[in-house]
Amino acid sequence: MHKVLARKNLFIKLLLEPGNEHDDRVPSHNNDGGRRVSFKNHNSGRNKHNRQRGWDTKVRAALMDEDIEMSGNMRGNERFYPGRDLLRVTERFSFARNVLKNINNNRRRNNHDEGGGGWGRNPKVFQESPTQWYKISIRNGHKYDKDYLLKLLASFIKPCPMVPYLFKVSRDETSFIVEDHRAAQELSHADRKITANDGWKLFIRVRPVTPLVEVDTKLSTAIKGVMSTRYNAELKALNLSKFHSDGLFLNQDIFVPLNRPNIMMAVLDIIGEIIPDLIALDLSDNKLNVTEHMKLMVEKCPNVKMLHLGNNKLRDIKQLDSLKGLPLEELILDGNSLCDRFNEQETYIRAVRQRFPKVVKLDGLDLPPPILFDVEDEGRLPMSRPSFLASEEGAIVVRQFIEQYYFLYDAEGSREPLHQAYHDSALFSLDAYAPPGEPYGQMGPYLAESRNLTRVSNLDRRVRLMKKGKLSIVEALNHLPRTKHYPTTFHIDLVIFTPQLIQLNVCGLFSETTKKTPMKYFNRVFLIVPAGSGFCIINDQLTVLLATSEQVKKYNKLKAEAAAAAAAQPEVPPAIVPVPEVVPVNAAIPVVEPDLAMKQQMVTTLSANSGMNLIWSEKCLNETNWNFEQAMFAFNKLQKAGSIPAEAFVK
Repeated sequence: MHKVLARKNLFIKLLLEPGNEHDDRVPSHNNDGGRRVSFKNHNSGRNKHNRQRGWDTKVRAALMDEDIEMSGNMRGNERFYPGRDLLRVTERFSFARNVLKNINNNRRRNNHDEGGGGWGRNPKVFQESPTQWYKISIRNGHKYDKDYLLKLLASFIKPCPMVPYLFKVSRDETSFIVEDHRAAQELSHADRKITANDGWKLFIRVRPVTPLVEVDTKLSTAIKGVMSTRYNAELKALNLSKFHSDGLFLNQDIFVPLNRPNIMMAVLDIIGEIIPDLIALDLSDNKLNVTEHMKLMVEKCPNVKMLHLGNNKLRDIKQLDSLKGLPLEELILDGNSLCDRFNEQETYIRAVRQRFPKVVKLDGLDLPPPILFDVEDEGRLPMSRPSFLASEEGAIVVRQFIEQYYFLYDAEGSREPLHQAYHDSALFSLDAYAPPGEPYGQMGPYLAESRNLTRVSNLDRRVRLMKKGKLSIVEALNHLPRTKHYPTTFHIDLVIFTPQLIQLNVCGLFSETTKKTPMKYFNRVFLIVPAGSGFCIINDQLTVLLATSEQVKKYNKLKAEAAAAAAAQPEVPPAIVPVPEVVPVNAAIPVVEPDLAMKQQMVTTLSANSGMNLIWSEKCLNETNWNFEQAMFAFNKLQKAGSIPAEAFVK
């Protein structure tokens, strides 16, 4: 430091003294005939590091601020020449900059000799690597043998341990990777302080690095070999603690950092392929700082109940979210910074159990039993179906009821025959809704009689719109537009089927035949009770809406498919499957109607022979008084005439 100050003083003296030249520009104001210029360092004694800061700027200011008199007292008889004197100022300024440059270079070298590391790097700001790996580069290290070089470095930084990985020799330098931050810092301080056997001081550079390792066949083979030595088949436990430092890897000079995503995923693939029934897994001391790529563990190691993640670099409990789904009962997280984020043990336990509810042992401590509502999965939920039947026995009854009801409802003329379907004390209500902006005429007849409780607030109107008794109900139905329902769009739910009560929900599409209006959607709920030898409706709730565009597209698609299927039907029907004999219709012999089981068999057989669905097969048999031969004859005749609608073949 004394040398630096001496050089500064020399610089000032050279800058101010004219030397062999005479500066005639400056008049004499003192008794000695020369003008004095004073440079004062106001920061001296307070901050020695700022003494040279902006030094060249101060010199320039001092030079340019000199007062140059163009006339007056001149030294001797010399005259002032602007070009010559400007050249002198420029030369002195250039000289001053060169002197400052040399001073700064000497200062950097002095700081380095006093303990600076890494080619001018300040050891106090040596940062810890986020990946926990550091690359050590030695300039011209190829001149030395590997064992000699590593021994020389290790002896200089001892007792700090140094384990080199991925040792490489290139033309200009030798490099390797270390995992310990302290070792990396000590090697950084050793820059130009270690003298080799040839007298050359080693130039050492240390920097954080993200190691890139490619998973190839050689590496996979090595990983499998090491894993086989660390697997306990009896306990179904795999110990991968400090996996990268395994002796088999070091002997082959193979670098396997488990905190790299591709390495971890390769290891998990091997586990899933070879030991999928793994129960315990130890991943401690592997510098794991992210777990997003470890979510593959849920698929590859679905039976792991004991997981050791201690002494890694996990910072937040949320990093464990990627492992949700593992049936963990024992977990070790001690040694990760995430544990320091919890001030209370109860909060820590609660956060862990939010992700792994079955954990009973955490960081080696037994926990109180968790409160679980653990219901074993007995199987998959049943698949969704368009229709639901609470009882298979009621299927034929329901089909017959729907077929007969809507046959009469859609028939031309009056709907008077429907009065036989209703109970004397039956109730009927209509609910209609039209989207905002739609013309009233599209839903007008239904809106006029709608008993929508969200829109009808008047109590008297609500009572009036409720139809009571079969005569009142049939009269209300007669005032509704004539319709055509499409059975292929029907969805039927048989909710209740008992001898005392049947609840039936029917929904589907229909159109009005009296005028052209958009297709409509209906939902109808029937409550049916026994009456005499049959059944009758005790409650009827009808809801009518405009059909959506998706519903209309679906219906048109079904219609087109049915038409294509009908066109593909052969002219001659296939051979008739034998069916139980039915007593032929004869005036002298009373007709014996088949029982329910026989009817069901006849419907199934007709459907198989004709290609029609069950509803239309049953309809055909019903119209021919359950005479199978007459039903087949009628089918063949109507089929040739093309009179059977396309929806009859949609199953």
